[in-house]
Amino acid sequence: MSTGPCRWTFLEAAALAAASGVRWIGTAPNYDAGRAQSLLAGALAANPQVQVSTKVGYFTAATGGAATVQGVLTCGQAVTGHSLAPEYVRWQIRRNRLELRRDRLDLVLLHNPEQAMAGDRAALYRTIRDAFAVVEEEVAAGHVAGYGVATWRGFADAGLSVPLLTALAREAAGGQKQHLTAIQLPVSLVSMAPIELALDGRGPLRAAAGAGLRVMASAPLHGGELVEMAGMADLIRPGLAPAQACLLATASCPGVTDVLVSASSASPWQQAADALAAPLWTSPDSGRSLVYAPPPDPAAEQRMRAHHLRAAKALAATVEPGDEFWGWAGRTLGAPARTTAGAAAWLRLAVAPEDKASGKLWEGAWEAQHALGSLDGRRPALIGEGRMLWCSPTRPASCADITHARQLGLVKLLADGPAVEILADAGYQGLGAQTGGRVVTPPHRKFKKNAPDWYEEMYERQRKAHSSRRIRVEHGIAHLKNWRSLACHFGRREHMSDIVQAIAGLLSHQQTADLIPAQQM
Repeated sequence: MSTGPCRWTFLEAAALAAASGVRWIGTAPNYDAGRAQSLLAGALAANPQVQVSTKVGYFTAATGGAATVQGVLTCGQAVTGHSLAPEYVRWQIRRNRLELRRDRLDLVLLHNPEQAMAGDRAALYRTIRDAFAVVEEEVAAGHVAGYGVATWRGFADAGLSVPLLTALAREAAGGQKQHLTAIQLPVSLVSMAPIELALDGRGPLRAAAGAGLRVMASAPLHGGELVEMAGMADLIRPGLAPAQACLLATASCPGVTDVLVSASSASPWQQAADALAAPLWTSPDSGRSLVYAPPPDPAAEQRMRAHHLRAAKALAATVEPGDEFWGWAGRTLGAPARTTAGAAAWLRLAVAPEDKASGKLWEGAWEAQHALGSLDGRRPALIGEGRMLWCSPTRPASCADITHARQLGLVKLLADGPAVEILADAGYQGLGAQTGGRVVTPPHRKFKKNAPDWYEEMYERQRKAHSSRRIRVEHGIAHLKNWRSLACHFGRREHMSDIVQAIAGLLSHQQTADLIPAQQM
């Protein structure tokens, strides 16, 4: 349960949540103009079995004034409304314990740490490490059981990751046992990136599960917007209300351990409790989600598995033994694989309705053609995975790649379009934040010199992982550059754009011809 946007009395909400079997109540010192924790104290005292998660970071003007009077914050720090300075973290933890009337806090989360040092990741990492060190001291004193991070965009835009947080926690603990136990981030049918990454066996949810961390999914209804999306519920589980279906989809995501829900009255809260009380897994042992599960028809499930193996054979790939990953309502089947060269790959099979089986499963090229009006009617080329998708008009070499992308409208197209993943090189660093995480670039080097060993190891691992995934993109670009008309161009440069577009079309046709026989094998 979350007390953030809850509009009825906190005492009523907490009492009903506890009676419904809720294990956690999440709050923060800035909720309800700073009154939430004091209002919750009575309900928590009456239900000692309910664990409480609170935060440090954001504060109200009154709290900032009190911290200034006590010398914890300067006047300049107080007006920002957010701080993770070590002395403030220590002071706020003590204040949280007093307001909640609990000697020992079950969980303390750094509230949107990316706000502390926006744009300076090296300083951000130091700030998180120093705050972790303070909380470790509170753990040793018996005042806190565990800690973590609650972030809205940190995992997408600020370079946060579970391995990074774990490394910072180890450093903060000084080589002793660290007590990083949880992360909190938005997971919903709008904030789909964590779900999609989890289904591919990647991302913060999978990493947290592997590290044994609790994952608290916030904003599962995306501020109530998803409640209005009629027709979605039947795709998830017939008979559920839209809000119930959206909650079930979030709770069913691999890696999610808790869903933070707030309600404006008792009735919606009870509906949410009923939806989440339904079995989420097909069996206790398999750990598979009903939402992200095989098709309900066993024959369809067997056909998809057979075609998945057939595709692997046609592509000369070897599917690695281990878990298979089913997509939304059994519409995709993915699994880790290896190419003949031994490179890591991901093989995904998609299924479509019969009336679309001979057509395109994705309309991104059509949408791009209509969104990019500057292309003079040229249609972007759509080829299968690993093939050329689109080729822009040429620009002078003095025009940076990222500037060209912005001028063509690609940033807006990606930000407003469906959830996709674009593997870009370092020239596009910065677009990830502007496109909702759809553009993925190599990690930005934060330390110019004297980088700690843990950072060098993490940076090199992330850089190599991105490079190995992006190698197919470089191959596609190389195929285009190998054409003699481009490698030895002595004509007028104003014709270059037309020549590039023509060669791109020929290359797309050639790659499509190569792809179709492989699919028919």
